Amino acid sequence: LGDARSIADAREVATDVSVLVNNAGVLAAFNVLTTTRAQLDADLAINLHGTLDVTRAFLPALERAKKGAITSPWCSWHTNAK
Repeated sequence: LGDARSIADAREVATDVSVLVNNAGVLAAFNVLTTTRAQLDADLAINLHGTLDVTRAFLPALERAKKGAITSPWCSWHTNAK
């Protein structure tokens, strides 16, 4: 998710897209007591900006198809966690 070239390569190969599953991300910084701000910022950068970059890359294909869906299961799971 953090590599613009990889995202562009995937977009060039997958031109007929009707569903985008943003299921990638990282959680390298997970200990509240020992995680540094820099580690947390690195995780957030990948999870936020990477997901946004992938969505932006594939949204034109979904619009051309005039149908489709975008889902982010991790975010959905996290949001719905009790």
